[in-house]
Amino acid sequence: MRDEDDDKPKKKKAAPVKRRSALKTVGLSVAGVVGLGVAGVGARAYQVGVFKNATDGPGFDPWRAWEEQVRETSPGADAKKPLTGKAQGLVAAAVLAASAHNSQPWRFAARGNLLDVIADERRNLGSIDPQYRELNISVGCAIENIVLGASGVGITPLLNIFPDGPLGNVFARFTIFDGVAATSKEAKALHKRSTNRGAYIRGKALDFKILDALSALNTSGFTKLIWLTADSDAGKRFAAGTVKATADFIADKNMVVDSHNWFRFSAGDHRDGLTLPTTGISPMEARIALMLPKGFTGDPHKAWLAMTRDVHVATAPHFGLITIPALNDRAALVEVGRLWQRLQVQTAVMGLAAQPLNQMMEMVDRDRTFQRASEAEITLNNLATLSGNVVAFAFRIGYSRALTALSPRRNVEDVLSKA
Repeated sequence: MRDEDDDKPKKKKAAPVKRRSALKTVGLSVAGVVGLGVAGVGARAYQVGVFKNATDGPGFDPWRAWEEQVRETSPGADAKKPLTGKAQGLVAAAVLAASAHNSQPWRFAARGNLLDVIADERRNLGSIDPQYRELNISVGCAIENIVLGASGVGITPLLNIFPDGPLGNVFARFTIFDGVAATSKEAKALHKRSTNRGAYIRGKALDFKILDALSALNTSGFTKLIWLTADSDAGKRFAAGTVKATADFIADKNMVVDSHNWFRFSAGDHRDGLTLPTTGISPMEARIALMLPKGFTGDPHKAWLAMTRDVHVATAPHFGLITIPALNDRAALVEVGRLWQRLQVQTAVMGLAAQPLNQMMEMVDRDRTFQRASEAEITLNNLATLSGNVVAFAFRIGYSRALTALSPRRNVEDVLSKA
């Protein structure tokens, strides 16, 4: 990936270096800072916002707004908070939801006491998500965040999934009723939820009581939740399949281009996409990487492959699979998203770490587009045999000491229209 001409070193072109991980990619690049010159590095750092706090900028205002909304105050003060009792408050919860590549493919329409959740297909991932599997799941995440966050804005919502039928444009319709007893612990945790792409503690497995509690979050008849211990044969097959699918992904030029479109090389002013601080490297390494021209830090997709192999699957104690009867069932995919959002918010409550690992599913979708045999599909079907379903979503979960960074978000005003 090349940066603009004025970002390139002026004196001597750096020779390509083989890299084994994203951490090493950044580490090997540190020596290049001296070669770029103090003034050049300083100018680059200023341009991309290195000297700012990682959560400075308007893209992080939605997180701060929700934190302020659910902060404990004196009795009766909650009713005076700006989001209380309003459709905007539900959307303020929704925009903090997880989404594939932080694409945030949703919009909302309010009229009277009704709030509709609609997919924004203009924000689809192209060749990465040709069947809209991840888009449907992402919208499901936003729907569930409204359910989880409603108590934080003093609302009891009535949810109707696909009110105009399974082929309708409206994914969900909430009827809004004022009044709720107290803010739930889940509502209070929405602004703490994040995807942890750092190293996990492989030797610290989750207690079976924790896994049982997480399994109890699966309340839909559409979805089944399968746990894989990383050291088991099934866990090893999942890990190997994920690494292979990642390699196949970065070998596909169209998928790489569509992925690159959602990667943000600067900090602070973006409203969507994946930023360097969220990739699993340390805050210091992220700052160093931001100071360097993009081409000088290496190919981010090769770094992603190395991180997948050496960090993501290598350090995870458990993997999880969410399965459904059919991949073309939009209602089932929405329930996948709702379950994933519940799981992630609960990890914030419990002090756990979690990260999607959907490379095999993405390659299944890509292979189906070309009607070709899919190695990833064979692997997933073998893993899902006991459930009788097909795998729609996968993730890793465990404990981690790695610091996580929040991803930027669009404001309520950007996604909400009123009748």
